[in-house]
Amino acid sequence: MIMIIDSDALIKLTRCGAKEALVSTFEALIPPAVREEAIEHGLAHGYPDAGLLKANLEKGSLKLATVAGWPLEASILPEGGEREVYALYHSFPTSIKAVVVTGDRKVIDRLRTLNVPVLVPCTVLVALYRTGRYDKETVTGWLERLKPLVSEAEYALAGHALAGHAPAGQTLASEIPERGEV
Repeated sequence: MIMIIDSDALIKLTRCGAKEALVSTFEALIPPAVREEAIEHGLAHGYPDAGLLKANLEKGSLKLATVAGWPLEASILPEGGEREVYALYHSFPTSIKAVVVTGDRKVIDRLRTLNVPVLVPCTVLVALYRTGRYDKETVTGWLERLKPLVSEAEYALAGHALAGHAPAGQTLASEIPERGEV
């Protein structure tokens, strides 16, 4: 599965310690505007997570992907990373399973109107757990470090899912429909 990640989600997943697991488990893509926002801006302001992201980009575990042209409907998204994330998602053939990862509620709502499957950082952690590559203790540790950065509802839903219960109203990576079926 391809995860196309915006700056907000990428920074949160880096800060909680799950970014390395993410990039080693899923194909993680960012567009140029996200590189600018999360890495270049972060380095300019001395944020340590920006250096980690730059190293991932340099070694190829986090991939930079560009798109030529914008779908007309992309204009409902804010300029910058969010719009480029959507354009990148839109550039893949419908046969490729891809998802957008963001934590911005307004962007989530707009992407859902465009029938784009969306994961929030907490559900990425649940998806990592469900791969069987990471134990519950590790994922719970990431979730606890993520807690101050996300909504109470997002945190609670992920905790509920990790406890083995189906989350109410959240889409997990293993449950993402084929493109065009959203």
